Amino acid sequence: MSELVADRAVVLKTFEYGETSLIVSVLTRAHGKVRLLAKGARRPRAPIGGALRTGCLCETVFYYRADRGLQQLKECEGGAVYEGVEGDLERLCILQAGIEIVDRGGVGHDVDTSDFHVQVIDLLNNRVEGEIG
Repeated sequence: MSELVADRAVVLKTFEYGETSLIVSVLTRAHGKVRLLAKGARRPRAPIGGALRTGCLCETVFYYRADRGLQQLKECEGGAVYEGVEGDLERLCILQAGIEIVDRGGVGHDVDTSDFHVQVIDLLNNRVEGEIG
């Protein structure tokens, strides 16, 4: 049976699926790297479409089942854009490189709160809040 999970996540990658859906690879605190199916996210008036851009930090709610490789996204809010990197090409490149490293890294579903990915989420969160110069 699926459990409903609410967690903060960083969007690592998105892939088009069908005509209106997306498959989204995210990094969460509680479950590590998770692939989510966002039904209808590509529709013009979709409420969650803008929050699912690569590098965005958002609050997600999804149905989680450990025996599945693809989970179903229920809600996604926030989609904070990293204001510190918008006008700075060098910072944007560093952010994208960091996201790519995390995406290709060996982060899986078995998570320990002291893992590297928790520090990455904290670093990206601090960048959103403008705490990093």
